[in-house]
Amino acid sequence: QMGRAMKPRKGDLVRVEFDDHVRDGDELIRFAVYGRVLNITRHAITVAVWEYADPNVPPDDNVDRYTIARKAIADVSLMVRAN
Repeated sequence: QMGRAMKPRKGDLVRVEFDDHVRDGDELIRFAVYGRVLNITRHAITVAVWEYADPNVPPDDNVDRYTIARKAIADVSLMVRAN
């Protein structure tokens, strides 16, 4: 789980594995999302998967971001550490 093996920081590029709901199914399915960490709270991590190339442009409606509950996260792998 996030926080044990690897503590992501804002701006890091990460791969997040998480269990997601399934429509009309009986079990959760494990998914992975790749992106830049925008925010981390006690309850969730927010990752931008489509963002501006210029890191100084603040996120807006053109940035695709996903907020994933920490309880659903199976693993967070660091791809690139933020400067």
